[in-house]
Amino acid sequence: MREAKEKSLPVLVHGVQAKISPLADKLKNLPAGGCTPDVISPIIVQDMKDILIDTNAQLQLYIDANVDLSVLLADAAHSDITVSVETFASILLTFSLHVVVSACLSVLKLAVNVELDLVVKILEDSCITPGVFIHLCLTLDIGFSTSLMAQISAFIPLCVQLGASVTLNAILGVGVSL
Repeated sequence: MREAKEKSLPVLVHGVQAKISPLADKLKNLPAGGCTPDVISPIIVQDMKDILIDTNAQLQLYIDANVDLSVLLADAAHSDITVSVETFASILLTFSLHVVVSACLSVLKLAVNVELDLVVKILEDSCITPGVFIHLCLTLDIGFSTSLMAQISAFIPLCVQLGASVTLNAILGVGVSL
């Protein structure tokens, strides 16, 4: 139980965010000419995915050990303070969207010049692993879903825009800026 308190969910997510944010920023700042499969794939498919897989394994340990949610939401620095489900859901969504949006935007730069199969593979890797992360958090407590749904609905227009852009790139070779 002590390890769970040292690695509270907010601390775990902030730690992962600290590792992934520089990678996401690196993707966002690539020039269109620098968006090649050799540059993007290792960042998304290896680096980001490996970080999230390790985090998912930690969450699965909490689930398997049936660790109390109040322990997981406790602020490790201030043991008497806990983070609300809503606050954690906000942290979780902000982090996940940062990863997915950064990856998708970099792929859109790449999509005009590369096979659609590669674009789909990169998008798959950039979306599925954070999806598993969210699923594991929801497994810990379904209460996260209420907070997440309100925030996810604000993200739907960007998802539609990304889908339309990738489709136009794939079918017509037309780039659409976001």
